Amino acid sequence: MEISKGKLNNDEFRLYSLIWKRAVSSQMESKRVENLSIYFQPVKKLTNMYTFSVGAQKTLFDGFRVIYGNSKEENELIQEISNVKIEDTFKKDEFVTEQKFTQPPARFTEATLVKELESLGIGRPSTYATIISTIQARGYVTKDGKFLLPTDIGRVVTHFLKKNFSDLVDYKYTANVEDKLDDIAKGKQEYVPFLDQQYKPLIKDIEKADKEVKKDDVVILGNSDEKCPICKSDMVVRLGRYGKFLSCSKFPDCKGMKDLDGGIESLDLEKYLKVEKCPKCGSKMILKNSKYGKFWACEKYPECKGTTPLLLKEKCPECGEHLVERRSKWGKTFKGCSGYPNCKYIKKEIKK
Repeated sequence: MEISKGKLNNDEFRLYSLIWKRAVSSQMESKRVENLSIYFQPVKKLTNMYTFSVGAQKTLFDGFRVIYGNSKEENELIQEISNVKIEDTFKKDEFVTEQKFTQPPARFTEATLVKELESLGIGRPSTYATIISTIQARGYVTKDGKFLLPTDIGRVVTHFLKKNFSDLVDYKYTANVEDKLDDIAKGKQEYVPFLDQQYKPLIKDIEKADKEVKKDDVVILGNSDEKCPICKSDMVVRLGRYGKFLSCSKFPDCKGMKDLDGGIESLDLEKYLKVEKCPKCGSKMILKNSKYGKFWACEKYPECKGTTPLLLKEKCPECGEHLVERRSKWGKTFKGCSGYPNCKYIKKEIKK
């Protein structure tokens, strides 16, 4: 370890140290400990009897844990409580009350999702990267930092599959099929009878869903108190390619729609420029949402297809056009000139 430390940089040494510790500790004996637990009850009998406890561990044999270092605190604590005897009395110092609420399980990260798939026997090391990239590419989840968050489309698709194709989303079924496919690759299973056994029930489920499930049953999520801006009819919450929005209940006869996020009210007007008129026909512009984010569109769409990106109030120091927020192919957000490609100005952010 010491020899390698002088030849490697800090990150390389940390990685090497982790691999070395895991490799060496895997060949060592398990740690052995002695547990001590003490329980206290009030001397005076109460209507509701409460029991208090304290516990500690004493290390008898370090085993593989010696590689990672020992904890002196646990040995010190067990020495403090080991002198306590039965019927010893103690005075109350103070009661410290703390209210806790049940927290939901943490969202999956790419690493924890792979770990969960491994525990369920779903997927293989060569397919994990494809699984994660596919659910993101199809908009079933979005990435917030390191966490994977389900989208409205992902929830609707999951609900649809559970209701109409319950076998396909059953963990045991999926794991069993993958095991059988492995057996086919090893020559232990005949592929034609197995595929025939899986294919025929699937076709029946598809034909049944095709007859019984209507599109509105899937894309309409609920009613709304809003009124259609065109015909004044009730509006419904509809799911589109880019998320939820308000649509006229008489669609397709009436194509009135609204942004569910509140339209212009959801825009930070101190940061972004409000576009009043369409650059093509001069009509009013409304705020819309797409997979690339918010943008301004002509209210007369589809007759007029005039659009304007979400402009920042900050102007380009080179040509005077407004700046816009763009995303690079590496996923980083930066500010560039809206006059691109005529002006290729990019604002350099000062690193904190």
